[in-house]
Formats: sequence, C-alpha cells, structure tokens
Amino acid sequence: MTTTTDPRSGPLGEYRVLFLHPAGWADHAIDNGVQRLRALFERGVANATDPSMKGASVRIVSGRDDWQAHVKTTRPGPRVWEAWTRDVAIGLQRDGQPSYHAYVCPWGAEEAAGPIGGATATILTMVFTIPVGKPVLSWNPEDDRASVVSGVGRPDPENNWRLILAVPHNTPAGTP
Repeated sequence: MTTTTDPRSGPLGEYRVLFLHPAGWADHAIDNGVQRLRALFERGVANATDPSMKGASVRIVSGRDDWQAHVKTTRPGPRVWEAWTRDVAIGLQRDGQPSYHAYVCPWGAEEAAGPIGGATATILTMVFTIPVGKPVLSWNPEDDRASVVSGVGRPDPENNWRLILAVPHNTPAGTP
C-alpha cells in the first residue's frame, strides 16, 4: 500500500508509531500488522492515564510506507540509508513534533528479542543513544503480547548483520 501523503506529518495530538517489520514480509502481512497495531494502540490511548495521551488519534505507519514516501530511488546507496534511518529515528516536523513517537518490532525466532535487521538496528540504536524518550516495543503478532525493549543487544549468532534486542526479563507478559 503506497501512502499518498507524508506518513510522518500529522496534526498536533496525533500519536505516530513506526512499525519496523522485516523488509521481506509480504504486503498483506504488513497491512495486517498495521491494522492490528492500530487497534492495540487505540485501546491503549483510550485507557491512558496521561492526560496528554487520553483520546489522541493514532497512526501506525509501516517501514515500507515511510520508505516509499521518502526514498525516491530503487538502488539506495549508503548515504540514502543513513539519511532515512536518521530521519525516522530522530526527525522532527516543522512544528517541532517528532516524526514518530514510538516504534514497534515484531517478535522473531528469539521471541521478544527479535532478531532485527540492519536498518532496524540502526534506527533503534539512534533512538536509544540520543535521549529522546521514545518507547520501543517488541510485539507478538500471534497473540498481541508486547514487551518493552531497553536497547539493542548482541549480534545474532546465525547472521552477524542482525542484532538481538535487549528485553528485560521482568517485563510483564501481555500488552503494556
């Protein structure tokens, strides 16, 4: 699904979440993930105790849609990747709002710990390195359980270009 408007811009009070799915996922799997995450976050906003979040509108944007809206080449070089990952991690709108308020990675072979690919690792490393206070969740698409991610951890022993997420063991099971 190609987005016709800029997925990063929105009205004040809109909560934007970037869904950092694997690049190899089929379109229908990505679209299904976006729909399920939207429902999950809308329930969270409806039950929020923070007055600034109560009743906020939610937009879930897939990495695929952000990439298609902002990268105008089919053969991106290292500079394009670097610029895109930086923009989605710490970019700001003209009014000073962050492009994205939160990030979600789907569970992988290591369950809540991923693994994640190189672009996702770069994005999350920036999110955790530059203190911007944005939440990162690892989400199980099978049952909607989610875990808070505290950092990007060790390399995946089977593929050294992928990384394992740091998920605290005391994170409660279920949706935060």
